[in-house]
Amino acid sequence: MSRNRGSTATLRDDSPESCVKRRTCEWPDSRNPKSGSQLAAVIASALQCESNFLPWLRSALSNSAISAYQLDRLIARRGPHDLRILVSSDKQNRSPSCFHIEEATGDSSCFPLGAWQLAYRDPQHEQLLALDAALGDVGKNEIEKIFGNGVTESVLLSYAPARRAVIHYSLSDGTRAFGKLYRPGASSHAYELARQLSETSLADSFVTPIAHLEHLELIIWKEVKGDLLSDLFGTEAYDPGLNATGKVLRQLHQQTFDQPATVVTLEDELGVTGKHISRLEGLFSEEDLDDLRHLQRGLEKPCASLTPPTERWIHGDFHDRQLIIRDGSPVILDLDGVNAGDPAIDIGNFLAHIDFRLAFELSDQSPRRHHDVFRQGYRVAEDDRRVQIAHAISLLRNAVLYLLIPERHRRLSEACRKIVDQF
Repeated sequence: MSRNRGSTATLRDDSPESCVKRRTCEWPDSRNPKSGSQLAAVIASALQCESNFLPWLRSALSNSAISAYQLDRLIARRGPHDLRILVSSDKQNRSPSCFHIEEATGDSSCFPLGAWQLAYRDPQHEQLLALDAALGDVGKNEIEKIFGNGVTESVLLSYAPARRAVIHYSLSDGTRAFGKLYRPGASSHAYELARQLSETSLADSFVTPIAHLEHLELIIWKEVKGDLLSDLFGTEAYDPGLNATGKVLRQLHQQTFDQPATVVTLEDELGVTGKHISRLEGLFSEEDLDDLRHLQRGLEKPCASLTPPTERWIHGDFHDRQLIIRDGSPVILDLDGVNAGDPAIDIGNFLAHIDFRLAFELSDQSPRRHHDVFRQGYRVAEDDRRVQIAHAISLLRNAVLYLLIPERHRRLSEACRKIVDQF
């Protein structure tokens, strides 16, 4: 399906009549930004001019109630860059809106300052065609049938264009539920796996699926009250949470995968990292990319030397923002990536996220203490070769992904140096 870029408006003309399909913004910079960092600076400068940008935003989103906005994240890509802005209005606070940014097309003489085109990615025109229904009366009616209470509010918490969305529903009795919207055809698999986990002895350690609205590609999840493990970082509760997380993850990995599946291997993970490196082409010099490719190739032989992994359940994207600590016990969230795979993938990814969390916090602490606490919970040795390789792959993959986020560039080099110093 081709992407409909929706309706945009001109930054230098605030009148509603100026809105036509696919309009452009003349960014206040005569240079053509060659890197994501430069582009981020250009965008930040444009967004600071509220008297121009706020009317543009109201027009582009057809919402005159928008009262404020905040830059959330810029993702630099080879093609159109992705920009996410948190929008506040009288009725809804901090709702994410997504845009494409690319060089303006047409007669270059029309853009004397070096123009960049900003186009609203209207969710109704993306592959998540049910988003409007899930947020509107259709979704509310379905939720009311499930819970027997009226829906007083539905709020879009997060939106990844063409991939997924998370919606928060407030009910009239004061309870809350969360809905996750998937691409066409993806919700059934996610729901079936979550349902299977809810029937195991580990049911209390996973977010519980309440209902599957297949026609909307929407799964309704029970609210989990507690604190994200990542939010406990720097407190006395963080290490006990790490230890308990290790124990729960080990229990997950001891479950047998009772349906035919292709086992996800460390070689697969390394291949995905290679694809992420390819996404950086055109954003960074070939010399820089060659360094990343060299690191990737250096991990190929160690991966190939490993024996085939045991077919076990794995989470697939395991880190401390995927866990809520409820009364001292971890509850695992985001079961989309659950599959049969190598347990070392989850362990290595969790350790790598601890490394980056400490590094980006500019902490002088060594991550080893946190590693040890988690390993003790899981009961995995520090010299486990499989986990060491998985850890290295995850460090490389996460560093590559952070390169797609310009605001992280300034601290990424220092973060990586601090991580390397630990080895």
